[in-house]
Amino acid sequence: MKLLPIPGLPGYRIDCENQVAYQLKYGVLKEVKQRTKYKVVNIYSNGLSTATTIYRMMYCAQNGIDITKIPPGTYIGMRHGVVLVTNREEMNQNRFTPKKTRERNLEQWRRNTDLINRYYAGDTEPLLEELKDIEKRVKHHFVWTYGLCEERAEIVAAYGVNRYMDKLSEGFPSPCIIGSVIKYARGENSRLAKQRQYEDNMKPIEL
Repeated sequence: MKLLPIPGLPGYRIDCENQVAYQLKYGVLKEVKQRTKYKVVNIYSNGLSTATTIYRMMYCAQNGIDITKIPPGTYIGMRHGVVLVTNREEMNQNRFTPKKTRERNLEQWRRNTDLINRYYAGDTEPLLEELKDIEKRVKHHFVWTYGLCEERAEIVAAYGVNRYMDKLSEGFPSPCIIGSVIKYARGENSRLAKQRQYEDNMKPIEL
């Protein structure tokens, strides 16, 4: 097993062959636990906790790139055993949606439109039940995709649903309900992350 240092992450090492990261704690290398199937891990640098991926750490270690200097929006993943570096725009351009998926999305769009119309007509229960189910699915999405803890994922998912309810009171919102809830929840998660970073940077003043 050959461990490589990761530029920008002092104390961390990566085993590129087995796709495992290690952290040096008290002179002992300990394996960094992967939080999701997408190989998301929590790392600590300069007193702050953040999430990254094993693939990103591998790429930086193999190419001598400071992981903190990678431009925002850069996607680093693994495809057919090869590290892939691209951005969100290129990913969207190369994305192909099968016909069956498009038909299923259109069917869901029509169903959601009907639920919203019934909500405004006074039959609120079907849409509220749908939102309860969506809140559970969004929570699961943030746990497995972003590596959030259960409590944090529950908070951002509930915020996403409440924000969508606000949109209902303001006018006819997007029938893409789950996509809208995830978007609002993602914004709340970013706000909580910035708040945590601000609190971690605060230091007591000794008089």
